[in-house]
Amino acid sequence: LITEEVSHFLSWLLAFYLAAYFVSYYTSAKMVPGGSPLPGEFNLLSSSLLRHLLLSVFLWHILLKLRLTYLRFNPWANWLVLPLGLVLNAGLVFNL
Repeated sequence: LITEEVSHFLSWLLAFYLAAYFVSYYTSAKMVPGGSPLPGEFNLLSSSLLRHLLLSVFLWHILLKLRLTYLRFNPWANWLVLPLGLVLNAGLVFNL
């Protein structure tokens, strides 16, 4: 199924985004001897675009995992997940 492939891709993307957030928090909170090992101002915590992207990826990941786990063999599940995901995603982005 294509939803399985998208779900696996979103899982890896979410893992990399969370790792980047933790690295950004560590480099901004702790003074590294010899200067910062990262170029420029590497502070992902203040980026609203990346925060919205992270929440959107997390939301789609959860919806696809629920669809694959509980609604795997229902043909109407794709028609339910897509509008629900779009509405929830718009609610997250416009209310934050």
